[in-house]
Amino acid sequence: MRLFATKVQPVLMNTCVACHSGGKAGKFDLTRVGATASVTAAATRSNFEAATQFAKGTADVSSLLKRSITAHGGPARPPIKDASAPAYKHLEQWVQSLNVEAKPARAAAPSSGAPARDEFDPEIFNRQTVSRQN
Repeated sequence: MRLFATKVQPVLMNTCVACHSGGKAGKFDLTRVGATASVTAAATRSNFEAATQFAKGTADVSSLLKRSITAHGGPARPPIKDASAPAYKHLEQWVQSLNVEAKPARAAAPSSGAPARDEFDPEIFNRQTVSRQN
């Protein structure tokens, strides 16, 4: 959330909120924060959730990334000049972090096919302690 609040939300406020707030432009609806409205945890959370809906996927799939460098909704120019712009790099870094977090870590399967032993299972642990004392 820190990356979003410090790097991504400012980009959204500078490039997107003018069109994407107050229900003016479809499902991507942001809450204005910053110069004209105070930054609150609730507003940041709302913006995080709105942006996350469109951020999932790689750069060639993520709606947020694609639309950020594509003219849309009337203006002749895209919100961000191109993929080399620092603002785009902030968005891209955040999108990549979301995709890393979304992938569950794979647990290593036991090599013998037998269920893994939990050394801290009370029954196993107590047997080990008793056998060490003898």
